[in-house]
Amino acid sequence: MKFINAFFIGILFVLAVIFTLFVGLKTSYFDYYKVSEYFNIIFVDSVPWLWILPTSFVFGYLIFYTPFRKFIRIFYAIILLVCALSWQDELGRKIGEFIFKGELTTIKPSPDLNITIKGNVIYTGRKQIYFLRSDTGKVVEIKRF
Repeated sequence: MKFINAFFIGILFVLAVIFTLFVGLKTSYFDYYKVSEYFNIIFVDSVPWLWILPTSFVFGYLIFYTPFRKFIRIFYAIILLVCALSWQDELGRKIGEFIFKGELTTIKPSPDLNITIKGNVIYTGRKQIYFLRSDTGKVVEIKRF
């Protein structure tokens, strides 16, 4: 029974941290660059779900059943506060750029056109690529093909 409790409580605590981070990224990174993807799609596509399952079991067990659980609870509170810092616009934008922004590259917006655009990939969605042009500083949406 300890293992089942540890797993489900661990999932709640781990997802709370990740959700706190992504809410900050949504308001300070994706809204800043006008990425028009739904929050749920960004969240589901960006979270490594296979890593969350074992992490949540270990974390749930550590937070409830180990002798040093007070230390783990303090550590969790610090992690949660650090993730809440992503709600601050400047810091959240830097975190989003670190996670999602690609290197300077050249992209062809359409296979039919014979032009290329230089810039950075801001986010690769399911159907579109959000690309920050280096010449105009505007984000353009390019359909994935």
